[in-house]
Amino acid sequence: MATAQAERFRVRVGGWFNSRYVILRESEVAFEVALAGCSHCDVCRSRIYRVDQALQGLKHRTEYQDGGLYYVLPYPSGRPNTPEKVAEFLSETLRLSIRA
Repeated sequence: MATAQAERFRVRVGGWFNSRYVILRESEVAFEVALAGCSHCDVCRSRIYRVDQALQGLKHRTEYQDGGLYYVLPYPSGRPNTPEKVAEFLSETLRLSIRA
């Protein structure tokens, strides 16, 4: 079964120093929250906690990829898949200020 190529781009998160990777797949989006190899300093731990709280009760999973801890969410079918619209979806869902 052939799958569509994943699109990878960076977004800016308000109040976060470094930009983050987003990976858009056929029916899901992965958002990098922290580096996988670190022992999660207080800053990263608070970011992970905040994202966990925003996603409480919503379908999601975490995965480690390319050195990052990603939160993976279903991406609504029919919603435009431009970086701007994906960032808007993540911003609404995670209750963070995210822009492409």
